[in-house]
This record gives sequence, structure tokens and C-alpha cells, in this order.
Amino acid sequence: MSHEHEGCCGCSGDPVEHEREFADAIRRQAQGYLNPEQLPLARAMLTASRTVLSARGGIIGEKGVWLLVAEAHLPEIEGNAAQALVEHQAALALSEKELGGEHLGTGVCLLNVAEALTNLDRAKEAKPLYERAHKILKKVAAGYKDTDEYLSNFADEAANAALIGFESI
Repeated sequence: MSHEHEGCCGCSGDPVEHEREFADAIRRQAQGYLNPEQLPLARAMLTASRTVLSARGGIIGEKGVWLLVAEAHLPEIEGNAAQALVEHQAALALSEKELGGEHLGTGVCLLNVAEALTNLDRAKEAKPLYERAHKILKKVAAGYKDTDEYLSNFADEAANAALIGFESI
């Protein structure tokens, strides 16, 4: 079944995929509001994104992973490090299941779990996660170098953050 915007969004005319793309766009926008001053807006936008994804296939795939990553920052901002760790671990589990062990999302999730563990004074547990994140993200950054400058830079910056976290322990 095609729909009015066919060709404009890269969803091949599939209305369910178009709605999933819309939910992901809301999530991306919400990430700009992940700070203490704008937390209510970020939470509302992430709730909207979750609602659409849940109704259109579920919290699965790359869009589901990135939603869980964004949502895990909410308790972090509120100062609930233990809950942030639980949510970052859930994002990591989904990423490993849905995207595999060498994907950008998995590297970011590993970095987030390692940082959450470090924030909870559990650096010994964080160290191998930082190391694994660094390896994945360096590989991913190199893979995007000629095709997507933004993703290459993002992965490279995340790899550097993982290395810094690893070296600081």
C-alpha cells in the first residue's frame, strides 16, 4: 500500500515504516533536550516515540535500540545512577540481540554501561566494557570514513571517550 509521501522519506511507501521513521525523528529531536532544564520536554517526546514504535512493530531493531539509549539518560540526568545502569544494560542487551556485537549501537551501549558502572564506583567491572567499546567504535569509525562523515566522526569521538574512560581506571 502506498501513501501520499512516497519517495520523500526513504521508507519505500510502507506506512508502518514511515511511522517508525517519524518516531525515530522525534527521538532524535528529544536528544537535544536531554538536560536538566528541558527534561520534561525530552521525556514527553521520548514517550511519544515509544508509543509510536510500540504500536508499529515494537521496540526492536536499530530504532528501538536508539530509543532505549535516549531513555536511559533520563534517570542519569535525575541523579538515579542505579536506574540509569539498568536501562543502559537493557539497551545493550537489545543492541547485541538486534544489531550484533560489532555495530555502532552496541559500541555506544557498551560505553554507556561502562560510564554508568564508573559513576557507581564499579570501575573494575567497567574496564573491559570500555576496552570492548573502544575496539568496536574504532572499527566502525574506519568503516564509515568514506561514506558518512557524521557517523565516522561520532564513532571516532565515542571511541576516544571509551579510551579515556579505560585509561582513567
